[in-house]
Amino acid sequence: MFGSLKRRWKARSKGSDAEFPLVIRHEPEAELDLAYPFQAYFFLDNVRHAVNQAAAGADPAVAVRPEKLEGRAQAETIRVGISPSAPAARSSKLLIHLLDRIVDDEPSAFRYTYRGIARLYLRQTRKAFRDFAKASKCDPGYAPVHVVRGLAHLWLSVPYAPYLDLERAMKFDPRWSHSEIMIPIRANPRNAEDAAVKQFGQALRLDPAYVPALVAVASCMIGDEEYFLASGLLDRALEHKPTYVDAHYQMARVDMFTNRYKAALKAVDRAIELDPNGVDAHLLKSNILFLNNKRAEALRDLDLVAERFPDFPLNVKVRHHRGLVRQVCREPDKAEEDFSWLIAEQPHDLTAYMQRGTLRLRMDRYDEAMADFDAASSVDPRAPGSYIAMGMAKSDRKLYAEAMEDLNKGLLLAPNNLHALRARAAVHAGLGNFEKAHSDLDKALEQRPDNLDAMALRGSLWVGQGEYEKAIPELEYVLSHNPADSHAICHLAVAHAHTGRTNAARKGFVKAFKKAEQQGNKAAMQLVREHYPEIDRKPL
Repeated sequence: MFGSLKRRWKARSKGSDAEFPLVIRHEPEAELDLAYPFQAYFFLDNVRHAVNQAAAGADPAVAVRPEKLEGRAQAETIRVGISPSAPAARSSKLLIHLLDRIVDDEPSAFRYTYRGIARLYLRQTRKAFRDFAKASKCDPGYAPVHVVRGLAHLWLSVPYAPYLDLERAMKFDPRWSHSEIMIPIRANPRNAEDAAVKQFGQALRLDPAYVPALVAVASCMIGDEEYFLASGLLDRALEHKPTYVDAHYQMARVDMFTNRYKAALKAVDRAIELDPNGVDAHLLKSNILFLNNKRAEALRDLDLVAERFPDFPLNVKVRHHRGLVRQVCREPDKAEEDFSWLIAEQPHDLTAYMQRGTLRLRMDRYDEAMADFDAASSVDPRAPGSYIAMGMAKSDRKLYAEAMEDLNKGLLLAPNNLHALRARAAVHAGLGNFEKAHSDLDKALEQRPDNLDAMALRGSLWVGQGEYEKAIPELEYVLSHNPADSHAICHLAVAHAHTGRTNAARKGFVKAFKKAEQQGNKAAMQLVREHYPEIDRKPL
C-alpha cells in the first residue's frame, strides 16, 4: 500500500487564497465481518460521523475508526485530516476531493462504497449510486456494497429495492440471511416478509436463544396482528438480553396496538434510554402520545426530535412523520411547511409530493394539488399512486373523462388497487354506466369483502338506480361500522324517502347535514341540499 502521505491541496474561494493541509493515512486493507449483526450500521454510522465532522469543519482528524469494526480479519480504514478552520461547504469539497484521490490511487469495491456513502450523506444522491454501481463492477461479489445500497434505498423510501439489494448480498454471503438488518421486512412486500420469517426461523433452529431472530420474528407477528405470540417472543428475547434496544421498541409497538399506552410509553422510554439516537423510537413515542389523545404533547415531542436530528437522512424521516401528524392535528399550514421542506431538500421524493398534494386537496387548492401529483408522476412514471390520486380528485369535481384516463393509467400499473377500482366505479356511475360501475365494485369487494367504502358506493348506486330495497341493508351495514359516514347517511335517507319512511328520511337528512358540517365536508352538505332543500329553511 502507501505509507502516510502528506499532501497539500490549494482550495480557492472568492476572496481567499488560503491553503489547507490535508493528510491521507492508508491503513491495512480490511473486510467487514458480515456475521456481526450491526456491522453495516457501525460502518455507516462511522462514515456519517466522518462526513458530518468534515462538513462542520470542527475536527482536524475525522476518521472511520477500526476499533468500531469488530471481528475484522484485515481491516482497512481511510483516515482523513481536515483543517478545523475550513468553512463547512469547503470542508465537504475537501473530503470528496480526498476520497477522489484515494479512489484514483487504487480503485476498489471498498473505496467506491466508502465514497458513495460519503456522497449520500452530502446529498449527492445520483453520484452516490454511481459509486455503488462502480463498486459492484469492481467486485460483483462484494456483499457490503449491496447492503449499504439497500440501506440507502430504505432511507429514500424506494419500494422493493431494499429487499432486492439484500437478496444480492445474501447470494454472495449467506450469513446475511440471519442478520437483524431486516431490510426485507421493512421493505414490506408480502412475499419478502414470508421469506424473511423462514430465514429467521432457520436461525432460531440453529440457536433458539438468538435474540435478533426472536425480535425479527416478533416484528413479523406484529405485522400479522398476532400480538400475544409476539409478546411471548419478546419476553424471551429480553430474558436473554435485557438491554436489547429493538426488543423494547417492538414491545412498545405491541402495547400500542393493544391500547396499553402506559406500558407502551414505558417500553419506548426504555428503548430511548438505551439508545438516545434511535430516531424510530422517538417517532413511535409521538405516535403513542397521539393515540392516547395527547396531541399537543405528541407535537411538542416531535419538535424536539426534529431539533435533535437535524442531519440527513434522519431529518427526512422526522419531517415526513411530523408533517403527517400536523395534518391530522389540523395544522395544515405547518404540515405544508414540512412537506415543502422535504421537496426542496429532495426534489425526487415521490412521497413528499403525494403528501403535499393530498393536503392541498383538503385545503381546496385543487390546481396546486394537481401540480404536485403531476410532479410525482414525473419523478416515477411507473408509480400508480399519482395517477390514482389525480383521477380521484377529478372524479370529485365531476371531470369524468379526465378522471377515467388517469384511473385507467393507475389500474394498468396496479390492476387490483382498491382505491382505484372504487374511484373508477364512481366515474362509471357519474357517466351513467352502472353495469361497469358494479363490475369494478364486485372486483374490489371480491378482494376485500369488508371494504366499507366500496359497500357504501354500491349502496349509493342502488339508490341511483332506484333499487331502494337493495340499498337499505347495504347502507345500514356500512353505518353500523362507520356511523360518521355522512354520504351513506344521506343516501339511506333518500332510500327511506322513496320507500314511504318519511320521518326516518327527514331525521337522516338532518343527521347527515350535521355530521358533514362538523367534518367540514362541503360535498356531503351539498348532497343533502340536492335531496332535501328544506335543510336550509328548517332549524336543525
